[in-house]
Amino acid sequence: MSTFTAIVTFVVLWWVSFFLVLPFGAHSQADAGEVTPGTEPGAPHQLKLVKKALIATGLAFVFLVIIFATIRTKVFDPFESGRDPWEKTANESSKDATR
Repeated sequence: MSTFTAIVTFVVLWWVSFFLVLPFGAHSQADAGEVTPGTEPGAPHQLKLVKKALIATGLAFVFLVIIFATIRTKVFDPFESGRDPWEKTANESSKDATR
């Protein structure tokens, strides 16, 4: 996995992890009993975004390590599958020859 691929994968995993973690621990202003005038009662009360961003960073890192280890150990290698997906097999070539 190249550095660029790792960075892009990490960014995508971070956003997925962030949206996964975002609803946990969220309480509405109505639940807390402190509705700020002019806001929706269902708006979040003390969202704790920094804590959730740090948790998302940790999750994204763990997911990236799992993906990297899977590719590195050749359990699944999308970059070197051994066969060019655009190359015709012998079976496909013989079908084209008979047409």
